[in-house]
Amino acid sequence: MNSLRFQVGFAEYNTPGAVLYAFCLEGYEPESALESFSPDFSKEYTQLHEGKYRLKVAVLDVFTGQREETEFAFTVLAPWYRSVWAWLVYCVLFVLTLSVTVKAVRHYSRRSAQRIQQQKDKEIDRLHKEAEAEAKRRDIEIKAMKAEQLETTIKQKSEELSNTTMNVLRKNEILLDIAENLERLRTKMEDEGAVSARLKEVSKLQKQIRENISHDDDWKGFTANFDIVYENFTKNLRERHPELTVTDLRICCYLRMGLSSKDIAPLMNISHRSVEMSRYRLRKKLGLERSDSLTDYLINLT
Repeated sequence: MNSLRFQVGFAEYNTPGAVLYAFCLEGYEPESALESFSPDFSKEYTQLHEGKYRLKVAVLDVFTGQREETEFAFTVLAPWYRSVWAWLVYCVLFVLTLSVTVKAVRHYSRRSAQRIQQQKDKEIDRLHKEAEAEAKRRDIEIKAMKAEQLETTIKQKSEELSNTTMNVLRKNEILLDIAENLERLRTKMEDEGAVSARLKEVSKLQKQIRENISHDDDWKGFTANFDIVYENFTKNLRERHPELTVTDLRICCYLRMGLSSKDIAPLMNISHRSVEMSRYRLRKKLGLERSDSLTDYLINLT
């Protein structure tokens, strides 16, 4: 507690209490304290702050009036936690704390920057994934639209092909029927001895009808539409069996459409038996066994 007690003594043996004392601690008490004498020969000071002090003591002999003074210098040291070494330690600790704090702040800043960068990367990655998903969705939509458009085109071409085939079939049937009637008329005119000029005119009409039947079908246009509808059927068939003739290809196309030999005959301006013979020769060219179905083979051709 920095408490100090001072005792003084002055030799006087004549009469007890003949000596009086006064104390003054510089910087702690006023100088006038040296004039306040008392018989107490001790003085106590408490809670003195660290520093240098000078204690002045005055003694007075009441009988003789003799006065004398003396001084005593002393130093009160600071407590250990306020010493120079302690302040040095405090400075070192402060510097270390400051350094650690700066490092911690920098580390926290780097971690924060890393977290922010990670969040940015995640956000960018999320945006990229969303963009890719959107692109895939659009691609799917575009493909679906193209598939729908292609399906519409195929359906349209299929209808055109079917209509064309049926029109040709009906037309050829009508022309064949007219040709047969003209043949009967020509025969009758020959039997009746008709004029030669009229017979030539009838023959000329028969020839025109046959030519019209044989040239009515545009083979190139037919195969172009047919390959659109049936996925390059004629192209694949020619690549697999290059020895097939145009007639063979036409029969294969009609069979792929599901037409019978009876339907094919007027389309090709041949008889039903000729179609059957062509189908027989076609089976051999394709290398089919007796148990194999020609129509199934053509349908499953890829």
